[in-house]
Amino acid sequence: MRIRKLTEQAEIARIYDEKMKQDFPPNELKPFSSILRAWEGRKYYCYVLETDVEILGYAYFARNGCSYLLDYLAIAGEHRDQGLGTVFLSQLADCFQATDCILVEAEDPDAAQNQQNAELRERRLNFYRKCGYRLTDVKTSVFGADYRILEAPTGKAHTAEETAKIYAEIYRTILPDRFYRSEFRIRCPDTGKR
Repeated sequence: MRIRKLTEQAEIARIYDEKMKQDFPPNELKPFSSILRAWEGRKYYCYVLETDVEILGYAYFARNGCSYLLDYLAIAGEHRDQGLGTVFLSQLADCFQATDCILVEAEDPDAAQNQQNAELRERRLNFYRKCGYRLTDVKTSVFGADYRILEAPTGKAHTAEETAKIYAEIYRTILPDRFYRSEFRIRCPDTGKR
């Protein structure tokens, strides 16, 4: 198993079409044109966990300066529940040693439509916590999907206000202004900002 950074637009598009569209609901999946624009502007990085014969998982990161947002993470269906997500996150840490901050969006259990969905969202939050990520007090809504924000253990822990600012700045770099204004909301208890 190894991690490989994707450097070809065609491969990024193929993963989007063949995997991401199945792994994420439409309201959580950014338009490919937004991902491509950010990738071409060196504001987006795409990695796969693979063997010699198949892709086991993928991770897509948005970047602003030395701060990153783990935008998408998935393990192929037939390889889930085998600990590969934990292995992948651990190995990805080596790719991001000179960072100020790595943030993660996880669906907010408080916004779940039913108990089953709330439990699934809670399991996802717990996965990141087990990997050492710290749950912040920042809550967001992006294209109608509600998230809790977690921070990777990469040096200094940021306050909720700092986290909200870093998160908003990352989104400003990857979303066209009209979408940023209409589809991006952030709630930070330190300031009460919305």
